[in-house]
Amino acid sequence: MASPAEGHSIRHREGFPKLDLVAAKSALDNLTTPICVFHLGRRMVGQLIVPDFDEDSIVVNYLFAMSHVNKCESEERLPTSPSPTSLDCYRRVFLCRGCGQRRWSLYFKSSWACASCLKLLYRSQLVDKEVKLWAARDALEDRIGRGRPKGLHNETYYKLRKQLYHLEARLAGRRRKYASETHDLVVTEEWVDGTNVDLWSSRYTVCDGLFVRRDP
Repeated sequence: MASPAEGHSIRHREGFPKLDLVAAKSALDNLTTPICVFHLGRRMVGQLIVPDFDEDSIVVNYLFAMSHVNKCESEERLPTSPSPTSLDCYRRVFLCRGCGQRRWSLYFKSSWACASCLKLLYRSQLVDKEVKLWAARDALEDRIGRGRPKGLHNETYYKLRKQLYHLEARLAGRRRKYASETHDLVVTEEWVDGTNVDLWSSRYTVCDGLFVRRDP
């Protein structure tokens, strides 16, 4: 039986690699060798670097190891468009090649495009309401279950305690619900300095959704 990650059952945008132009610009300005690292749970599933950019576009070179995306390793030039503000006259946004609309972020499926073109919904639109209540309860429990964390203001702490008590009362006596395996697929991204990452290069290929070191 095929896993939910295989085929086209993934419909939420959080299940695909995301490229945020603001985060990319900040990384390019502040890191020596910026690389965007993608994780699925605790497993690294992709990397992206920006080898070139100009006034009208940004070049991305990427490698993914996920069975639900249709291309593993490639390079693309993504067009950008000026979107100046009074605080940042140089601000730019992506220009989606599918619909021509300005977007802060693009997602990767078979190529980079906006969520609308890829017909991706937010995970919260697909997950059962009670599953979201349990997840919110777990997040609060992890944050304040052992008391007020250092640095958290008393007013905020008591507000969070009230939210936690409300959720616990609402869920009392109910059987625990979990998201489906498909909806549990959430890809996260983080820009890091490339000197701290030992993966990016032609030394690796992708086999069955995993990174595999090439034969020397």
